[in-house]
Amino acid sequence: MTWSKVVDKQTAACRSWDILTFSPRIVVFIRICGTHNTANEVFHCVHFECPCRPDVLKSYMNEQTSILTSDDREENRTFDYTKINTCKTLILVAAGTGLTPMIRIINYVIKQTENQVDMNVILLFFNKTQDDILCGEELQTISKQNKVIVHDILSRPGPEWTGETGYIRGELLHRLLPPISSTTNVTETLVCVCGPTPFSKLAIDLLKEHGYNDNCLHLFLA
Repeated sequence: MTWSKVVDKQTAACRSWDILTFSPRIVVFIRICGTHNTANEVFHCVHFECPCRPDVLKSYMNEQTSILTSDDREENRTFDYTKINTCKTLILVAAGTGLTPMIRIINYVIKQTENQVDMNVILLFFNKTQDDILCGEELQTISKQNKVIVHDILSRPGPEWTGETGYIRGELLHRLLPPISSTTNVTETLVCVCGPTPFSKLAIDLLKEHGYNDNCLHLFLA
């Protein structure tokens, strides 16, 4: 895991309730480091909150739709994009901010095929509520303009929601994903997964039960 320092208060006194801010970015874990307090040499944090402004997060994610792959990104050092070039079926399974690498993959596919996707591209996007869906309008536009199937799955849907509901599970994968057999050419199928660790582990296990093996699975670390 690579940590990035976003706030440095080494030369400033921190007391009572402090508000620390940093430029918008996707954050999975937050680590707070300290050495002592004014009473003794034991550092402690009594209370911690990390609110997120949905408008800022969505703005950040929307920017990702215009970003294609670049060599200096962490996922590009661990993901071989040339695998996509031989694909006939590309399956993307994401939860929450795990959508980020999927957006870049979709952009790569569209770029490589000159806006005419000639492979089956399926995105399963898991969120809690409809308001949590990042880049929703952009994904629907991509879906209409290209051969990209987008399935939004909500665990806490509102009464007006008519799409898929629940959590990732075998029945859902069996129903939404194409069947795979022992004769399927693994070089023609690629499944990418990204999300919180428990989600990703469960997704990989379920996908293997569905018939996908390690040769066609790629896990992004959220």
